[in-house]
Formats: sequence, C-alpha cells, structure tokens
Amino acid sequence: MSPPTRRSRERAAHELATIVDSELFRALCEPARIEIVKLLTARGRSDVQTITAQVPQDQSVISRHLAVLHRAGVVRREKIGRQVFFELDGTNVVTRMQRMIEQFRSIIPLCCPPAAQAKQRK
Repeated sequence: MSPPTRRSRERAAHELATIVDSELFRALCEPARIEIVKLLTARGRSDVQTITAQVPQDQSVISRHLAVLHRAGVVRREKIGRQVFFELDGTNVVTRMQRMIEQFRSIIPLCCPPAAQAKQRK
C-alpha cells in the first residue's frame, strides 16, 4: 500500500472533523452532562426534580443539559402529566458510536500508514 498523500490526509481530516463534531460528541463533552449520564446509568429512569436534587445546578440549567442529551439521542424522555422522565438510550448511543468507529476505520488508510510501513520510511 502506498503512503498517504497530502490530498488523502486532507480528505481524512475533513471526514474526521465531521465525525468528531457530531452532536453526540458535543453532547458528551460537558462535565455536567457526563454527571447526568452517570446518574441515569446508576438510578435508571428519573424525573427532572430527582436529577436536579443530585446535580449541583439550577433546574433550568439541568433541563437545558437534558434537552441537549435528548437531541443527541443519549437519553429518551417521556412526559406523564406535569412530570418529565429521562432515561439513558444505551442502544442508540452504542449504535451511533459503532457507526462512528466504522467511519473512522474507513479514514485510516487515507491518513495513517500501518506501524510497519511508518518504520520503513524512517
């Protein structure tokens, strides 16, 4: 296999930026959202008040974080009367991450020579 060219590396960089800039990664890069995900993992389905009692931020801020996580497909929401319940959507997160891994695998030949090939060029 020939070494990556500048053009192939630029194409790979563009594709990688698309993967890394996904809504899923953006949703998970905020420490407070990670705390919410950990809480939902440990406690299961919870309403906003329960989540707010465990995370040291105002309810309006927690609600915005939950909205971001919901748009990114990290959590599911269900409204029952005046209460809104959230739970982790593990299947969706795993499916999306597997898709990202496959996309990243397809980029590797464009930018990253195998270790043996890189050693030969030195």
